[in-house]
Amino acid sequence: MKTIVIVYAVSWLILLFVYIISLFQNKKSKKKDDAFEKFLNKHKSTKEKILDKLVYVIMIVFAPLVVFVIPYILIRNMKTK
Repeated sequence: MKTIVIVYAVSWLILLFVYIISLFQNKKSKKKDDAFEKFLNKHKSTKEKILDKLVYVIMIVFAPLVVFVIPYILIRNMKTK
């Protein structure tokens, strides 16, 4: 169980690191992105906005689980060959 917690924590740290890097890279083009995002949000209904937020939450919650699935897929693939 400790191993699973450690792997899960490390995967969250990797995601956090990637997010921080993307924040620094996108600071220059933030004004353009904000204008485009405001334009898109103006034409979305509240149902679409809630659905977008729900998709983001699901991606954030289940993203670290990929760390557990990839080794399983690789081992299964090697056994079939």
